[in-house]
Amino acid sequence: MRHGLLVALCSLSLGLLPSLGRAQVIEPMTPIPPLPTGPEAPPQPGAPAVVGKTVTDRARPEIDPLGIRFGDFFFFPRAELDEGFNDNLFATETGKVGAWLTQVVPAFDIRSNLPQNEIDVSAGAALGRYSSHTSENYDDAYGALSGRIDLTALTHILGGVRFDRLHEPRTSVSSPGNAAKPVVYNTETGNVGIAQTGTRIGYEVDGIVTRYDYEAPPAIGGGTVFQDDRNETGFEGAVKGTYEFYPDYQAYLRGSGNSQQFDHAAGNGIPIRDSNGYRIDAGLRVDLTGVTYVEGYAGWLEQDYRASQFGTISGFDIGGSLVWNFTTLDTLKLTTARVPYNSNAEIGAVAPGAALSPGYLASTSVISLDHELLRNLLLNANAGWENDDWKVIDRTDDVYSFGAGAKYLMNRNLYLGFTWTFERRNSTGLQSTTGFSQNIFLLRLSTQI
Repeated sequence: MRHGLLVALCSLSLGLLPSLGRAQVIEPMTPIPPLPTGPEAPPQPGAPAVVGKTVTDRARPEIDPLGIRFGDFFFFPRAELDEGFNDNLFATETGKVGAWLTQVVPAFDIRSNLPQNEIDVSAGAALGRYSSHTSENYDDAYGALSGRIDLTALTHILGGVRFDRLHEPRTSVSSPGNAAKPVVYNTETGNVGIAQTGTRIGYEVDGIVTRYDYEAPPAIGGGTVFQDDRNETGFEGAVKGTYEFYPDYQAYLRGSGNSQQFDHAAGNGIPIRDSNGYRIDAGLRVDLTGVTYVEGYAGWLEQDYRASQFGTISGFDIGGSLVWNFTTLDTLKLTTARVPYNSNAEIGAVAPGAALSPGYLASTSVISLDHELLRNLLLNANAGWENDDWKVIDRTDDVYSFGAGAKYLMNRNLYLGFTWTFERRNSTGLQSTTGFSQNIFLLRLSTQI
């Protein structure tokens, strides 16, 4: 059975390996929040706490959903109903348009609770409908399969596949200004890796492949806004070696290489944006009995474009993460990272012969504070900053965000939530883009089993 499960997971992972460019392998600090996952299966007696847990996401056995058990698997279905308001739907500086949003979010997780190995399945959707400007409606969805094969108690093979159907928000720097509807795109991701942990000397080896396919939205005034030149396949591999030189103090070296291959160029004299890159880091991780968790790394990153006019995106690779449970009811969390991103091919094409930008280097920092006011009433405040340093063209963007929220766990099967998010973008330079500010308010009712 163990051999059969290994073959099945490896076949799935190798058949559809994860992505690159937007996702980095062995990159624990990326501050982009993942899609929500289901609650954990009930912990085994005496199981240690997970490193980096906050007062918000730690286990609450008395009110956590129990799921539906089928042998060695737990089924966690859930559904959310959200009512929100966006005061600047099209992310413009002037002539702001607001709209109410109703969002339905059905989802489920199937999580294994095997004595060895692990296999999990997740799927869900986010269906959004606006009270006005229905062109902005969306139907997002995802599905994922992941697993772990325990070769020994300390050595594991990890793998997974994932599919996402998403829409590009109007706040995105790559969102076409002349599109009558948001751009819809699909991603197919697969990953496979092997890791040895729990020993003084450890290692991780990962491979990831991602495919991006963009759909052409209708254009304002008629026609379509072609997006085929954004379709790409990304490949990345990473190796990480760790050394625990003192209990709970771990140093590591990490290196990764990637290749981003686009289907074709945009035309009109704009060359294809194929590129190859790498990043090399040295880092340190410290876990002070789960109360304080710190990780920091520094190194160099570089992305070289095949077309000489695009040049190279390069710079210091500096990042880190802090989880500090400074009281039993409070957690301070900080993450920072630098990631290169590709741009929309037409950015910079303001006139014939104008310089074109291949992309930008994003430096991002996010800080958040979680507070457990009551065992079933959780509060959060957060702030973020992102600096986008565009290459070739004269442009720098700064994006500031602030937010707050609350979550009231009524019982195992029902909770209420509220969030407020403010975002402001400033853009400077000869080829700057339009700035904007936006407030989003969201009230959520969620049921779960």
